[in-house]
Amino acid sequence: MKMDCNCRKSSKHQGFKVRHSVPTICSSSSSDNCHEKHRIQGPARETHGKNHSEKLAPSHEAMKSAVAGENQMSDFYNGNVFLGCPFNVTKNLCQRVAEDSKWTGETTPKENMATKNVDNAPKDSPIPRIFLFGENKVGKGSKMSVKNCTFHQTPEKTPVQMESCSPIATSREGKDVLSKERQALSSVNQRKTRRDLFPDSKVFSHIDAHVLHVGEQIKSKQALSSVQTIVQLITAESRSELEIVRAIWIWLCHNIRYDVDGFLGLSPKIHTPEQVLQTGRGVCSGYANLCREMCRYDDFFFLTDPEHFIESHWPDEPQWQLVQPPVSLEDFEQRVFKTSEFYKLQLSLLSPNRSLLRTERGEATVSLGGACPAQFTYHLSKLCGDGSKEELGATHGMLKVCEKSMTLQVLPPTEGLFDLMVFARPWDAQNPYRWVCSYQIECLETNTRELPENPFHFWGLHPKGKDMGIAECNCREDPIVVATGSLLLTLQTSRPLLATYQLANKELDASVSTKCLASQAEDGKLSCHVLCPFLGFYRLSVFVKDVGGDTFKNAANFLLHCSAPINQNELFPSGLSMHCGVGISTSWRGFSNPSHAAPIINTNQGKCNITFHTRSGTEVAAILSKDKITNTKYPLERYVLLTHLGNKVSICILLPEPGPYRVGLFGRDKDQKDFTHVCDYVVRCFSEPRWLPFPHVYSMWRKGCVLLQPRKGVLQERSWVRFRVRMPKAHRALVVGPSRTELQPTLSKIWEGDVYTGLAGTVLKLAVKFSQHSKRLDVILSFDVQGSSLSLEGSSG
Repeated sequence: MKMDCNCRKSSKHQGFKVRHSVPTICSSSSSDNCHEKHRIQGPARETHGKNHSEKLAPSHEAMKSAVAGENQMSDFYNGNVFLGCPFNVTKNLCQRVAEDSKWTGETTPKENMATKNVDNAPKDSPIPRIFLFGENKVGKGSKMSVKNCTFHQTPEKTPVQMESCSPIATSREGKDVLSKERQALSSVNQRKTRRDLFPDSKVFSHIDAHVLHVGEQIKSKQALSSVQTIVQLITAESRSELEIVRAIWIWLCHNIRYDVDGFLGLSPKIHTPEQVLQTGRGVCSGYANLCREMCRYDDFFFLTDPEHFIESHWPDEPQWQLVQPPVSLEDFEQRVFKTSEFYKLQLSLLSPNRSLLRTERGEATVSLGGACPAQFTYHLSKLCGDGSKEELGATHGMLKVCEKSMTLQVLPPTEGLFDLMVFARPWDAQNPYRWVCSYQIECLETNTRELPENPFHFWGLHPKGKDMGIAECNCREDPIVVATGSLLLTLQTSRPLLATYQLANKELDASVSTKCLASQAEDGKLSCHVLCPFLGFYRLSVFVKDVGGDTFKNAANFLLHCSAPINQNELFPSGLSMHCGVGISTSWRGFSNPSHAAPIINTNQGKCNITFHTRSGTEVAAILSKDKITNTKYPLERYVLLTHLGNKVSICILLPEPGPYRVGLFGRDKDQKDFTHVCDYVVRCFSEPRWLPFPHVYSMWRKGCVLLQPRKGVLQERSWVRFRVRMPKAHRALVVGPSRTELQPTLSKIWEGDVYTGLAGTVLKLAVKFSQHSKRLDVILSFDVQGSSLSLEGSSG
């Protein structure tokens, strides 16, 4: 066997060519009558013959005779024959069925059988011949014919010969045939011993090494976790059914462990193939069921439509293609290789229709269509000069999936030759993806784009986005250009949805990523403000669920390209919720008539005032936070002052320094004990403010109380300050400091009076009696007194 990576594989099989995918190894040919295109997906039975439109039913005696070999025939067609079974036994059975049937055509049906010597078998091996049901495992760019193969064909018989072989005939020849068949069936049912099958386990050393190597690759690739794909990969070096079974056994021994807890009844037993494959463990029946599933043969080639059969088999005689116009050999060799799953999923090629692609500007594009919605993924690997492969996975392409089509844009990372495997599964299926088709890509020049990893297998809106409630997106570019470092993404929705987002970039860690997003959820719209702190490509993933739903589902994955990043000091504050600004959450809590609907408030003055109307009896609280504070003299809670007037709530905010702040709003109805989160705002200050804080507010600062004077909470020493506070339910008010100053009420329930501040370090406290019969005064506000070095700034309104 020799290496030949520059040629395309072609091997002949008794009058038709069988296609192999991604050829790499060439072997010498011992037959020149048939061509073959290899599928790595594993063993498959391949027969051919002339198609006849009708045939006469066999006689009762003929059917009775055929029943004797029914089980053996079923085993033969399913590939389940004894290894080392004499070929002429099954040949006689096939021949018998053919002879027992009368056809209207001019010739009898033909069955092409194949036997193959076991490679590397010892000289005196008791099994020099076994059935060839698996196709030869080959790779890219080689020509190959089946090595050491002998193909048999039942001889055509004249009508006289056929009649003489009929069970109805009572000739001596007919009786001899029946006697030989009985003897053959008896010999077939004799069990083979281990030594009959192989003399020593060392004959499988190359199979074992291959399985162990490939098994490690399978563990790290989620897309390669289906039974079909695993069998295809681990049996790639197997040249007989015995070697295929050995490969499966080795893989099971090294990848599945016994389910002790299930056996002891401590947990449910794991026994289905899907459970065993997913968990990596199983009880005895689990091992057996998975092994049986891995050994099963694809029935796609039973009565395959000619239009599908010609994709993998090319008869030497054009009339037996049974398609019009006939397919040329050149066209046959250039066609895309498609597995049986391709047709089972009702997929179709949109473009291109050839298997070898050459990049243009470092890109190659593949498009598939489908009659039904399907999910897709892919696997890219680079072919190395020594025959090995460098696994690249699904990180070098853009997969866009619509309801009934998909487009895959591949960007190989380097120049060279690459294998592309495409996988798919039904849309609502949870089982692993299955291999559907393959391409080779010759990259002539690399593309400078380095795409971010996308674990969700598609780009753009979800093919079922409308069913998920997403009607339209405001960004239609591909990729979406972020020229100023910021982006507003808007999704129109057909029903109220909640959403969360994920931003990914090769230089962006998770802690910083959350500070790049501010989301808003409104009744008919989802919005996300995105900041990009680095140059290059980003993935923005959107996850949605219905209001009251349990699980967020991936609804979109957008590719962004930032050409002018923002400064990291300008990122959003950490801790933002999915409810920023006005939206579904504020409506739930009864907040209405907002002064600021958008989630981001920019100020050049270092202050802002946010107002809402609330339901009767609702209390509101606000928390101001910032990631990094340089001015730590006063806590940030001193820079927020809430005022309740009837159903209107005013949140007055002063900012001690520039930068982004988070304002969290909370609400509590009169029948609730705790406050619950309502929404967040981002307040960004672009100036150098010098605001002094508000006075310290205590819990008895009640609804209806309004601080009119003084608005700042730090007062100048040795000065007189006018106090004016609206307190409708107060019965007495006084300021306690160096002395006590009684405040007097006006007709409008405003308590006022002039207060002397005293020396620096003094704390002035506003105390109020809210009950006429109470003897206690409650402190509601306190003010700090500082020296003459105090730098004053005008207070907020």
